[in-house]
Amino acid sequence: TLLPEPDSPTSASVVVSGSLRTFAFLPRSQDYSALFCNEPFTIYKQWSDANSGEWYYDCQMGQLDISFAQGALMRATAQVVGGSRVATGVGSIGIPLDTADLSLGFLWDATSISWGGNGVGNKSQITVSINEAIAPLYSLNGTLAPYKFTREGFRQVTVNGTMFFDTRSEYNDFISGTQRRLVLTSQARKTQIQSGYYAQLEIDIPQLKITQFKPGTQGPGEVSVQFTGRGVVDPSSAYAIKATLTNRSEERR
Repeated sequence: TLLPEPDSPTSASVVVSGSLRTFAFLPRSQDYSALFCNEPFTIYKQWSDANSGEWYYDCQMGQLDISFAQGALMRATAQVVGGSRVATGVGSIGIPLDTADLSLGFLWDATSISWGGNGVGNKSQITVSINEAIAPLYSLNGTLAPYKFTREGFRQVTVNGTMFFDTRSEYNDFISGTQRRLVLTSQARKTQIQSGYYAQLEIDIPQLKITQFKPGTQGPGEVSVQFTGRGVVDPSSAYAIKATLTNRSEERR
């Protein structure tokens, strides 16, 4: 995966209270192996009207997008690169229908944003993306599967969003090229996972540089601005992005 498991050398876990732990995820500092940039994984798709499914293996996650928007639950989208497929399909492995309450996710009304150490409430939507620039490399290896996976560019951490233009602070940072710390904190507050605790996700980008900021007017109504930023490696922390999840010890994924 893009962000290694908490037990890997680039991740760490800490006991919070009782069965609660915090899991810190950092991007990989080196490739998973000589053949795979990230840890390979398998995708199984079960058909509801047949006793069979599709099986994709040796897949690579090339990009991860995490989006927060007013009026909606947090959404995560992954782009899968390459991999192999069992051509004839596989038998059903009997995965039960997921009946979990979707409202148990991370909510917009329990999401806050800090910019440069100060809380800001003028963002209506924000998406954090990690692009690994991974591509399959094919050869005359007698199969349709990639020979290996390679990187076509550097890892990119980007932020895209929409804000109401009721302050010039971000615009001034864009003009001057000033980099600020961006921290997004979201909780799943419908149900406590332990007395006094909710599941929480924090995304920390120590140095975010705004690269595009286009204020404009469209007649009557509030002025909103689309902005784009790029996360750079912070010299003091040595990372461009860090995700911290607080949850039960058995629910780290």
